[in-house]
Amino acid sequence: MFCTNCGAQIADGSVFCPKCGASLSAPTASTDQTQVVAPVEPTQAIPAAARTQYVPAAVPTPEPVAQPTSQPTQVMPQPVTTAPPTSGASQPSYAYQSPAPAPKKKSPLPAIIGAVAALAVVGAVGMHFLGGGSEPEPAPSVPEVTTTDTTETETPEPEATEPEATEPEVTAPAASFPDECLDALGNPTFYAMSELTGSDLVAVLEGEGWGWNEEKLWFASSDHNDLFYVSGPNDYEYTYDEIGGLSQYGAGEPVVYITVVDDRDYASASDVIGALAEGSTIDAIEWLNDEQTTGVVAVSCPSTGRSIALISYESNTEMYVVDFFNTEAVAQGVVDEWLGDNYGTSVDEIWETVFGYTPGA
Repeated sequence: MFCTNCGAQIADGSVFCPKCGASLSAPTASTDQTQVVAPVEPTQAIPAAARTQYVPAAVPTPEPVAQPTSQPTQVMPQPVTTAPPTSGASQPSYAYQSPAPAPKKKSPLPAIIGAVAALAVVGAVGMHFLGGGSEPEPAPSVPEVTTTDTTETETPEPEATEPEATEPEVTAPAASFPDECLDALGNPTFYAMSELTGSDLVAVLEGEGWGWNEEKLWFASSDHNDLFYVSGPNDYEYTYDEIGGLSQYGAGEPVVYITVVDDRDYASASDVIGALAEGSTIDAIEWLNDEQTTGVVAVSCPSTGRSIALISYESNTEMYVVDFFNTEAVAQGVVDEWLGDNYGTSVDEIWETVFGYTPGA
C-alpha cells in the first residue's frame, strides 16, 4: 500500500506512515458511515485514555475489514467518531497510538525562500535591463565636454594682460619728470620748484625715497642728511596736504621753497647754487659777505621767468640753506623778512635796491 499523505510505499495494514508519520485510518465496509470532522493539528496526539471516554462500553468493536489493494482515499490523522461498534470489546489502543518522533512534515519555507531568491534574480536582471535604459544619463557629459570648450573661450584672459600694471611705471620720476628736477645728489632743483605743481613735486621727492616727517612738517632724504619744506609769511610751514595742493610755482600763494643740504656733499655755497640751477639759468649772484657764504641769486626758469633765491651757510649745523621765493612771496615783501629792509615788490626792484642795477639789462 501507499501513504495517503506522502505517497511512500508502506506495508499493508500500517496505521502510521514510517516516512512522514501520518496516521492511516482503515475504511469500513460502508463508506457512507465515515464522517469527517474538523481537522486537528497532526502533531497533537490524544491519549488513549482520553479517547475511550466518549466510547460506550457496550458498543461492540467493528469487524476488521481487509485493506484494499488500491490506494485508499487520503484521510488526515484526526480523532473521528465512527458508527457505534457492534461488539462490546474495547477499542484497540493501536488506533491512536502516539508514534515515535516522526520526521517533520516538509516545511514550505525552503520553497518560499527559493521563490524569493528567484524573484530577486529576475528583479536584478530586470533592473539591469531597466538600468540600461538609464544609460542615456551620461549624455549630460556631452555638455561637460562643451565646458572644456569654454576654457577655449577663456582665451580672452591672455588678451586681458592688463596693461594697467604698467601704470605705476608712469608715476616713476624717471618716466614722468625731466632729469632737471633733481641734482646729482637727488635734491630738488629750482626747475622742479618752478615748473611742477605741488603734487608733482611731492611725487618726485617720494620717488627718490624722501620721507615725510609729520611733526616737523618736512621731507627728509633717505641717504643724505638733506631736508625740504615749504614756508610762507611769518614762518608759516605748509602741511603735507597743503604742499600737494599747490599749483605750478605755488601761484596764488606767497610760497618759499626751502632746501637744506649737508656741507659735506658740496664744496661751497656757489657749488650748491650751481647744482640746484640744473635746468634753469643763473642771471647773477651777489655775495653779501667776504666769505661768500651768504648771497642773493637771480634765477630765470623756463616758464615762470625770473625769481629770487637766497643762500646762506649755517656754521652751527654745517648745512647750506637755500630759499626760493615765488612771485607772490616777493610781491608781499616776504624777502624783507630775510634781508631785513624794504627792498621792493619785484625781482628787478629788489635787485636795483640792493645792487644798483637790473639783472640782464
